[in-house]
Amino acid sequence: MLTIRPAVPGDARACVPLIVDAIGDIALTLTVEPTVSRAAGALRAFFQEDEEDDNRLSYRNAWVAEVDGHMAGVLVAYDGARARMLDWPFLRRAWALTDNTHYVIEEETEAGEFYVDTVSVRAAYQGRGVGTQLVQFAVALARERGFPRVTLLVDEGNVGARRLYERLGFEVAGTRSIGGHAYWRLSHPLA
Repeated sequence: MLTIRPAVPGDARACVPLIVDAIGDIALTLTVEPTVSRAAGALRAFFQEDEEDDNRLSYRNAWVAEVDGHMAGVLVAYDGARARMLDWPFLRRAWALTDNTHYVIEEETEAGEFYVDTVSVRAAYQGRGVGTQLVQFAVALARERGFPRVTLLVDEGNVGARRLYERLGFEVAGTRSIGGHAYWRLSHPLA
């Protein structure tokens, strides 16, 4: 049986590798780390952070899918209007590590939308509808919170993911370039 619950700080060890798999090179950009393993270490700290200073990959913005009590997947989503604020902890870290106060994190979302930052499913649970249920959960949560749409980005090379999202009610609403990489911007209207 699949259940979806809010994440807690202790979920970092299971969730962060899935987040890193889903966001790829964006993990390096956010953490200003040269390797995936070092980026994952930094993201674990960000995920667990229990300060008032929330960030986009905090447990506060994450939900965990469990199948029969076993962690199967993770969803990270938040209000697009909060994106800039949620990136401040990453920017402060980047500025401190690089001494470059011109370092920027490219915007992925906009105000007025519920943004699905990450959906990732453990390999053992792929093909069993876990990802679909996480996306449907995000759409229901957005509707409950009064958002007019849900948006997300899909790598332009991932045609299979794009088809899946289109079956779930998303439509292509443009493209975005993040770190020189092309993404489809998909939107699911809720009105």
